[in-house]
Amino acid sequence: MLFPMVVDYIRTFGVFFVPVILNILLGISLQSMGKPQLYMIGNLLSVVLNIILDLIFICVFDMGIAGAALASGISATIVFILFFSNFISKDSILRVGRWKMDFKAIGRMIYNGSSEAITQFSAGFSSMIFNWILISKFGEIGVSSFAVVQYISLVVNAVIMGMSRGLGAISSVNYGAKEYSRINELITMAIKIVTLVGVVCTAILIIFKSPLISLFVKDNLQVMTTSSEIITFYSFNFIFVGANIIINTLYTATNNPRTSAILAILRYVLLMGNFFILPLMFGNIGLWLSFVVAEIICVVVSYVCLRKTMQKWSINQSTAE
Repeated sequence: MLFPMVVDYIRTFGVFFVPVILNILLGISLQSMGKPQLYMIGNLLSVVLNIILDLIFICVFDMGIAGAALASGISATIVFILFFSNFISKDSILRVGRWKMDFKAIGRMIYNGSSEAITQFSAGFSSMIFNWILISKFGEIGVSSFAVVQYISLVVNAVIMGMSRGLGAISSVNYGAKEYSRINELITMAIKIVTLVGVVCTAILIIFKSPLISLFVKDNLQVMTTSSEIITFYSFNFIFVGANIIINTLYTATNNPRTSAILAILRYVLLMGNFFILPLMFGNIGLWLSFVVAEIICVVVSYVCLRKTMQKWSINQSTAE
């Protein structure tokens, strides 16, 4: 039942692959140009357009899942045009113009971005493994239940990713200026904020899980029950995930992709290991706790690495002064 719908969505949405990918690149470039507000406006516009086009294609023209994919693709393309227009202006700090192939520069970019590539690949691969486990144990009920939890989690993840993107841009500038003390202050403040956000969101999810789940599911008691059980344990993940993302982003921003890649690999190796080990010890609860346990172990390792890096920066700062 789900397979044909997934195929329809991928076939339609795949046509818009280029503008979707370039929107990420252009968005990060806009942040570097000092125009984060334009990136925010573009993302908001994409959401509004997506909602409107969903109503038109699905409710009016009855196009089903293909209509949803078409709505997402068209909204992304319109935002791409908005973003790209800023890079053909003569007044733009970064703009499209004549260029020549610089393999050395490309190599440095690939090397520095390798940790992010590993993170994205690992996230997709671990999600595939987790969905396979869910289908094996619970069938479509399990996949649907976890999808509900993921939808609710989007708000928390958006806050964390927004802060990590901003931190990355600011840290990069200060690292180039050798203002290590500023980076130390920034990273400390960012970790405190995302941890506080995680604690608050965990409390909200646990207290108000029933009304939140009912926003997405109303008539399927099994999905609601399973979603409630997942949230009870999975929500603690948010207390620790923010710090891991922030620290990982910092290492990429300060041209240390090796440490960033090691932490990213460790995080997902732990996660996938937990998928198989914890359920043997704690049953279904162990499966939901897999994310939390992986994040806790990884945040300890990340914090140790960060302390060593900050001590090194402090010595460099003292020597420079």
